[in-house]
Amino acid sequence: PDYVKRAVKCGYLPPMRTDDQIIEAAIRGEHVTDGERVVLFAHQYLRTPEGVHVGKPLRLSVFQRAFIIAIFDNPHGTRKAILSVARRNGKTAIVGVILLAFLVGPLAVKNSQLASAAMSRDQAALVFRLMVKMLMQSPELEGTYRIVPSSKRIIGIAKNVEFEAMSSDSKTGHGRSL
Repeated sequence: PDYVKRAVKCGYLPPMRTDDQIIEAAIRGEHVTDGERVVLFAHQYLRTPEGVHVGKPLRLSVFQRAFIIAIFDNPHGTRKAILSVARRNGKTAIVGVILLAFLVGPLAVKNSQLASAAMSRDQAALVFRLMVKMLMQSPELEGTYRIVPSSKRIIGIAKNVEFEAMSSDSKTGHGRSL
């Protein structure tokens, strides 16, 4: 569709189905892609962490959906994805959604480790705080995670997935297998 072409300026243009189409396909036993599973996870379980819609079900915009689906469903694979949009357009939220999908969502892998990296502790804390807010406002996810604020870590209990927000100004990053 034309709106996808406007959302993705270069790279793979994903076919886009609505949430209802994805759910109907899953019920019929048809294939649901990883990108679609991430979008459904966000819409079904996550809440808007801040702003005027705080606490309401999270709704990704067209460009956010297209970006997620383009990353996960690219038939050629994706090694690097760059999202370039102006301030206050949900870049951190997209990162949080993707990380939560791997932490407590449909892409969680048993005993895995996740990390987000930033240049400063303050930047690293942004993603961590946003993820915590999303989790705390999502009653369906209660009991699926444990937050360790002192080390900016979140643990997905069901599959023992560990997330840590790290910064380059931290000297503790050496020797880690993340």
